Amino acid sequence: MTETWIGRQPIFDRQLSTHAYELLFRSPHVASPSDVPGSAATAQVIVGALADVGLDRVVGPLPAFVNVTRAFVVGEYPLPLPPERVVLELLEDIDGDREVLLGVERLRSQGFKLALDDVTDVRPGIIPLLRRVDLVKVECLHRSPDDLAAIVERLRPFQTKLLAEKLETQRELEVCQQLGFDYFQGYFLERPNVVKTQVLSPVRLQLLKLLAELQAPDASFERIEETVRVDLALSVKLLSCANSAMYGVARRIDTVRDAVVLLGLENTRNLVTLILLSRIEDKPPELLLLAMTRARMCESLAQRRRRPDPRSAFTVGMFSLLDAILDQPMTKILDALPLGVPAKEALTERKGDLGNLLDAVVGCERGDWIQVERHLGEEAPVFDCFLDSVAWATEIRRTLVGSV
Repeated sequence: MTETWIGRQPIFDRQLSTHAYELLFRSPHVASPSDVPGSAATAQVIVGALADVGLDRVVGPLPAFVNVTRAFVVGEYPLPLPPERVVLELLEDIDGDREVLLGVERLRSQGFKLALDDVTDVRPGIIPLLRRVDLVKVECLHRSPDDLAAIVERLRPFQTKLLAEKLETQRELEVCQQLGFDYFQGYFLERPNVVKTQVLSPVRLQLLKLLAELQAPDASFERIEETVRVDLALSVKLLSCANSAMYGVARRIDTVRDAVVLLGLENTRNLVTLILLSRIEDKPPELLLLAMTRARMCESLAQRRRRPDPRSAFTVGMFSLLDAILDQPMTKILDALPLGVPAKEALTERKGDLGNLLDAVVGCERGDWIQVERHLGEEAPVFDCFLDSVAWATEIRRTLVGSV
């Protein structure tokens, strides 16, 4: 059976809250999405989102952005998508000729919102479309602040929302925020922000100390229980997570001791670590969600492939974004954490079995199937692990947000 893979990339608003997800065609049998004709790729996403997976499992209640080619716009192919849930992205090679404009008006009358993808300049062919779309995606990769300012000025008369895409660094994000972009998309979340200071703030320093206690090789039930019990907010959140459907405990857990005993040492340690990381309030929520998804996916793949150690795999996935969360170089953070050499080498150099696994999971996020296949082979259960990981991370984050 052919496996359908739906890549997804978050789209953020100005507060860096997740506004939507773009759904992207991915397949373990195709090295690059560009190797598949655009209409075929769009059809795969549509079929996968609606039939194989379901929009709710992939994007939850948020909107989904889906690429469409000219053939879909002019009506050669059907679009069995709920207009209230989907934004259609017109690919960059579509010009606003008469047939396309009629198709655009038909889609708008059906209730679809439209975006224009990969705009690098206001060329004559897209001007009729700029007057009709709801959003314009501006490609920012390798473009100077002056170049971006110029295109923003040329787009201003059309009064559409602007999305800055292909952002690679925190600095590029800040430039686009200053230029007035409404939405943002790119890999900037996976990279550490510019280090603001060489000294950790008191909050982050205390967080790092607690993480070190939790990761200590001799961490016991008693030590973890004491760490949680003296912190009321931490206790409440742990009990909320422990009682969530994700852990399926047969009876209600009312005490920290019960949580530690019934969940087990590793599950409790992982949950407490995630709760502590969620306390960093000046970071986008998507950053923690991505770390949680990576952790679960690393663990699931390790369990199914029977290597490396699933417990270490979870830790490596969870800590792979600590540099971005704490605004510190990874090497400096790891100096304060009692992790083993394999985990540290995986996080800093992507070495060893743990490093290969983390590299493969990051490749899954980006749809780099050459990278995935190099580390996992062709038969890895990537799709199932992805769905499980997204569902698990989403439920845990929902529980964390919902608890007091």
